[in-house]
This record gives sequence, C-alpha cells and structure tokens, in this order.
Amino acid sequence: MLFWLCALIFLALSCSKDDNLAIPETDQLARSPEQIALTPCGTPLLVDLIAIQTMDVGSVEVSNTADNLYVTYTAEGGWLMLNTHLFAGEFTDLPMTPSGNPKVGDFPYKEVFSNYPTEVTFEIPLNLLTENYTVAAHAELAMIEDGVIVKEVTAWGEGTTFPGKNWATYFSYTLQPCDPDPDPVVVVSSTEAEPCLDEQLRTQGQGAWGAPKPNVNNPAGYLHDNFDAAFPDGLEIGCLYTIRFESANAITVFLPTGGPPTALTEDFVDPITKIIMNTLAGQVTTLALNLGFDAYDPDFGPSDFALADMVVGSGILEGWTVAEVFAEANLILGGCASDYSAPDVNKVVEAINHNYINGTTNLGFLLCPVD
Repeated sequence: MLFWLCALIFLALSCSKDDNLAIPETDQLARSPEQIALTPCGTPLLVDLIAIQTMDVGSVEVSNTADNLYVTYTAEGGWLMLNTHLFAGEFTDLPMTPSGNPKVGDFPYKEVFSNYPTEVTFEIPLNLLTENYTVAAHAELAMIEDGVIVKEVTAWGEGTTFPGKNWATYFSYTLQPCDPDPDPVVVVSSTEAEPCLDEQLRTQGQGAWGAPKPNVNNPAGYLHDNFDAAFPDGLEIGCLYTIRFESANAITVFLPTGGPPTALTEDFVDPITKIIMNTLAGQVTTLALNLGFDAYDPDFGPSDFALADMVVGSGILEGWTVAEVFAEANLILGGCASDYSAPDVNKVVEAINHNYINGTTNLGFLLCPVD
C-alpha cells in the first residue's frame, strides 16, 4: 500500500536493544523503504493513540508480512513526536514493575527524535515473536511554536489498562495469514469497485480537526476558515437523538473525544468533551467534516472521485460506500435501529477517517467506484 511508501522514518534503522531480550543487533533490523513490502497480509489493526486518558492525538497501526511485523505511529492535530517506546511479544515478557506498571525505559524498541516527526514505523522480524502477541505502544508528543515546546503529553496505543495503578494500555495483535497466491479481491455488493492507490483524497482525524490552536498551518485553521461556508445551517449528526454544532469553535471545544462507542440518550447542542465521552460521536463528527469539506471544496482533496462515493474494501461493511457507512453510523449514534453494533461500525468510520490523512497517505482501506 502507498502508506508504506509514506512512512517518514523507519525506526528499525536505529532501534535500541535491550540486552535482556532476544533480539538481533540493530543492523539486522535495518530495512530501507525499497525493501518494505507494500501489501501487508490480512487486515491491519488500527487503534487510537490516546493522551491523558481520553484525548485522541493520532493512531497506531500494526500489520505483518510473511517475514516482518510493522508498527506505525501517526501523530495528528499539530502534535509532534519527541520519543517512542514499543514492546511486541508475550505478555509475560512485558517489562513491568512488581506492582504492574510498565517500565517503558526497558521496552526493546525505542527512539528519541531531534526532527520531531509526525509518523514513524518500526519493522520487527517475525522470527523474534510468537503467533499472538501483546503490543504496548508508548509515545511522548509535544506542541511546538517558534521552535519552543509549549505543551507535552504522554500517549499510549488504546487497549487494556495495565494491572498497576496507572492509565497505560496495551493491546493484542494476531498474526495475519499470508496467501502466497491470493485470489482477486471480490467485493460482495451492488456497488462495483476496484483498487486505486493512485487516487489521493484527503481526510483528517479527530485530533487534527480539534487542535486547540487553529492557524493557517493546521487543519483546525482550515475548519475555522471554511465551516460557515461548508455548513451554512450548522452540522448535525445522529438520528432519534442528535448532536448539533453551530460553529467551528464548537467543534474545537468538542474534538477529540474518547470513551466507549455507544448510542446517545438525549440531544446536545455545542457540547464540550467532558459531557459526551463517546468515541463514536467523535468519529462520526470527524467523518461529517471530512465529507462536508470534500463536497464543498474541490481543492480539499486532489481526486476526481468524491469521498462519499468511495467503497469500503474489507470488513463487516465491505462493499458499502462511505456515504452508506456514514448514514448507518448516524442511525446507531442516534439510537435508531441497526443490524450492526456501535463498536464494529466505529472501527469502520475510524478507518475511513484515517485513510487519507493530510491528503498525503492512502492506506488502501477504500476502493474506487466503477462507473
């Protein structure tokens, strides 16, 4: 996938080594971009990168080929990475204190950055790992203005809380099988579609739209400059119960938001984050913005296709257009009847929102419609 060509840094070139773990020397981990496989096996796992327990500041994606595991951190919303610490392996090998708190300094794959990237990738040979593993992805991020750090946060790949008294989290990844001679992708849908990694649309995640200091250099600034024109009647999501945003500032106050994906039980107008701790509400709001700006501004994403017409290429909603997914997500969020669960649809909406981040990546989750 084009995503792998867009990784800014392949941390395997300089991963640190923990002498207590059976990993090879760093030069054995090194891989150039040309050596990175473009198509992972199976379906990549995507989780939010969560700071201060509830704030979505990016994502962590895990995938594998026949030989390697790939873990990619992506920072959004103006956040930049100061350092990362990564563990992948058996849970019993995860460095922890006797009380169950993670010892990030002892994680085997780690890096400190001087260039403050927004995207970094670790490449780990599979022969170091078992078929099912625990992943603990830690990062320290910062907001930087005029070369000065003005805010710092600690973030973890979203998952299960460590057993100690902390909010650090880890998650599980199952090795995806690789078919040496895969059959052509067949989309079971009335909507015909085909792979199109050369098509470049644009999406932004929750953290980018909700960046606390909108300016001309970030998506939040674009939001404030164009919200009134793109959404002249305001932005409303939901069904039986709704959330309504009447200004760009209301979006800034609300996004990003976390918490279990679930249906609303009452109406809201311009809510603040602490009132609605519901990641489905955040993801549906984010998709509404991505769809609205894509329809409003021909220059928002350089593609002849509309984001609404793109087709989901895998998963429970395979073959659905983005517009159909958005409609279903609104039914679930608003408390109307649906055959799908809030967590399942939330994952699809989140994958759509992360597919074309900044208009410079294409994760291949969406296919192009065929006329």
